[in-house]
Amino acid sequence: MSGTTALGEIEVRQFIGENFRDDGAFWESCDGRSALSSEHTDTNGWSLAWKEGGKVCFDASTSPLAFSDSATGRVSRAIAVVVCEEAADHATLFDASCSVRFMPSPFPGDDRTFYESQLTNAVALSIDAVDTNLFPEASGLRLIEAEFIPPCPLNEIYVGGAPATAAWAQSWRGGVAELILLADAPTDAQINALRRYLALKHGLAVPTESDGGIVATLAAMGVDTDGLLNSVFLVK
Repeated sequence: MSGTTALGEIEVRQFIGENFRDDGAFWESCDGRSALSSEHTDTNGWSLAWKEGGKVCFDASTSPLAFSDSATGRVSRAIAVVVCEEAADHATLFDASCSVRFMPSPFPGDDRTFYESQLTNAVALSIDAVDTNLFPEASGLRLIEAEFIPPCPLNEIYVGGAPATAAWAQSWRGGVAELILLADAPTDAQINALRRYLALKHGLAVPTESDGGIVATLAAMGVDTDGLLNSVFLVK
């Protein structure tokens, strides 16, 4: 990561769907140093996220997940392995200083899109490692990356729904199998290593480059590869 990382800053926050706790909608990071939890209780029309098939799931009334108000740090890039369901309204995957929303098809046959709702920041999007916001179909897991410019404060990012009244029905519908938040913009080698690991683990059709240093790169970043470091396919 960048040499500008502040002392004590957690550079990589990694969340795996299997680690999500349904009781209280609590999602602890792999290293146990960070946690996302439900922004709202299951009252006043809100429901809580739940775990199903190794994914953290949301529907139209599900409260977003968030860090505590006292959390410090930043997010330069959010990388998520998700399955997206059709939404009746603009639906928020990441809500932050610049939101990333899943937009339904405006006309039959048109591609759905992710788009940014800009407030104070901008965001650059990619889907399956391609710089695009076009989302032609929603079946199966996809790799969604959002680069926040400038970085988003950690306590201002929400995952899985807009922090607004549930009656707006803008909560993102789908499941998150894995989420990785980076404090600083990754190097080319780091993003290639992350994409290769996630593609292998989740069966994604993501273009990556062969690199014999991938294992060392992921280890240096502190990424939990769930035993995949022993696989020759990671470095082919």
